[in-house]
Amino acid sequence: MRTYWKPLLFASALLTLMVAVQLSAPKPLDWEPTFTSMDKNPYGSYILCSRLFELFPNQKIIIMQKSLYEFFTLSKDNDFQPEWYLDDERQQKANLIMINRYLDLDSLNTQMLLGFVSAGNSAFLAASNFGNLLADTLCLKMRNSIWAPFRALSDSDTLLTNFSFAAHRRALPYYFPRIREAYVFSSFDSMRTTVLGIDDAQRPNFIRVQFGAGAFYLCSNPYLFTNYHLLSEDGAEYVAKALSYLPVQETLWDEYYKSVKLSQSPLRFVLENDTLRYAYYLALLGVVLFIFVEGKRRQRAIPTVLPPQNSALEFVETVGRLYFQYGDHKDLAEKKIRHFLDFIRTHFYLTPVSFSAEFYTMLSEKSGVALQEIEQLFRLIEHANRSSALSEDELLRLIDAIEQFKTTIASRANAEHALPKSN
Repeated sequence: MRTYWKPLLFASALLTLMVAVQLSAPKPLDWEPTFTSMDKNPYGSYILCSRLFELFPNQKIIIMQKSLYEFFTLSKDNDFQPEWYLDDERQQKANLIMINRYLDLDSLNTQMLLGFVSAGNSAFLAASNFGNLLADTLCLKMRNSIWAPFRALSDSDTLLTNFSFAAHRRALPYYFPRIREAYVFSSFDSMRTTVLGIDDAQRPNFIRVQFGAGAFYLCSNPYLFTNYHLLSEDGAEYVAKALSYLPVQETLWDEYYKSVKLSQSPLRFVLENDTLRYAYYLALLGVVLFIFVEGKRRQRAIPTVLPPQNSALEFVETVGRLYFQYGDHKDLAEKKIRHFLDFIRTHFYLTPVSFSAEFYTMLSEKSGVALQEIEQLFRLIEHANRSSALSEDELLRLIDAIEQFKTTIASRANAEHALPKSN
């Protein structure tokens, strides 16, 4: 042990240093766009969702974690109006905020969204694509103005945008760096659409579309509403002004239609932290190895299962000793007779069995046994049936006659199936 203590000490110190460096190293930023209210990464929406109560003071903020169809439950009379929308005394309105990279809803949920807005509510949607069904209904077409999804972002990937109306427009446009992609509205229905925002090339990227008694507020750049841009002065001011178009009322925040849905498991914190995640996986691996090693070492011996033995001979000997001990020859003869008559019925199809000359002739023809032997056998059977008791000699003669009948049948069958001898 004295020979190896220095190398072991050096290896332990080196391992401890590596672990300390790994733990103290800064965690790299995750630039994956999630737009979820629980994500604090640059492209999450934690800041915006947590500050909605300032934009809509004294109003209820509801986190919607179900689809529109599931959330908008039908009323008792099956009219299209959700439960939270109805009140016995007044009609309650609400805002709906949906922010994601793509909002491609199916036909059922699109109809739910259109019905919600048509009833007099407001929907604020920020996405690079609103889906074919919603876009066709609102007569929208879009095209990209910035497209850099496959290269590393830099501060040169910027977006300049501003509002159209003087109440919100600034002299200098709002500056948004590190924009991966940006879209503009290339076509829309001018009769019911109002342009609220434009980019530096005067192309609309924020519009209001009147629909029924309500309105859609559509922004083509969802990245403007993420944590990274809300930390800047331009970003916070732009988002506050954009959402100020919504009336101050109860607001629904969508958490269901997201590109990446964060897990609600209690292990979420452990799995998001690299160090804790590695420790968790290492503990699971240790438990599996422990079960495998200990289970293999302490496994009980598999017992030897012997094949079942043929005890027919012992059974016959036991039955024979039983009848020999009690000497009940009459009972044994009756059992042998019943078994023999059943043999005749099943092999020669002679039913019923009778003690007549015609029956003996038919049995002789089918079995090939001489008629005299058959008549002698059935005389023994009749004698055994009429007698109240049988001696041992009478029982043996009956059994021998029955066995002789079966032996003759068997020899005849073997002769019929034997191969002819070659000359």
